[in-house]
Amino acid sequence: MIARVLLLVLACAALAGCAGPPVVAMKNPTTNEVVDCKNHGTYSYMIQIGSPEECVAALKDKGWEAWRY
Repeated sequence: MIARVLLLVLACAALAGCAGPPVVAMKNPTTNEVVDCKNHGTYSYMIQIGSPEECVAALKDKGWEAWRY
């Protein structure tokens, strides 16, 4: 019984790592400043004011570009 519960706990913990918001990094080509848009306007995973896509769109309008690290 304990082994089954432990297996269930481990499976739930592994799935919880995939439940976070999307991560998008944007880089200013002139200053090399990098901004992470994953937590833009987010108080928690349940309450969200603004989406990461809105953050990306706002920065693209300012001339920033997507950055992979």
